Amino acid sequence: MTLIIIGYLICIYDTYYWAKGEPYNRYISAVLFPTTKIIWAISTATLIWMCITGNGGFVNKFLSWKAFIPLSRLTYSVYLTHVWIVWYYWGSRRDLVDLHPFTLLLLFSSVVFISYFLGAIFSLLFESPFFVLQTYLKDFLISREKLDENCCTVSPNFKETKILMRG
Repeated sequence: MTLIIIGYLICIYDTYYWAKGEPYNRYISAVLFPTTKIIWAISTATLIWMCITGNGGFVNKFLSWKAFIPLSRLTYSVYLTHVWIVWYYWGSRRDLVDLHPFTLLLLFSSVVFISYFLGAIFSLLFESPFFVLQTYLKDFLISREKLDENCCTVSPNFKETKILMRG
């Protein structure tokens, strides 16, 4: 777990040299830019593997928390709808953005709230009906397979489709 945290910290603080005022160094940049992507992917894959195998510890307990279940069902709808909100916001701007932390916090929270609101509507209108239809079709096909396997045989003659009941 410690190596995963170190990997994430390397990826987060990869701009340390430039943030503290160092001049641009192309060799450091050539090493950091590609390796941080790989380190991030390996750290995330290792974390997922540890959670799957039961070695995730407190991270696995936190990610398995029951309060995340309703939010997890909305994530795909939010993913699809948040682009519209961000596009509308930036398209309607006619002045420069204030980069004060409180302004950015308000912008972030409003986009998240509106995205989840529209994601819930999107999920109710599109995702839920298809989920119900999928469940209905799955149950219908499973019951039909059981009917074909357990209680009757179909005649091999294609012109005459008789169902012969087993006694």
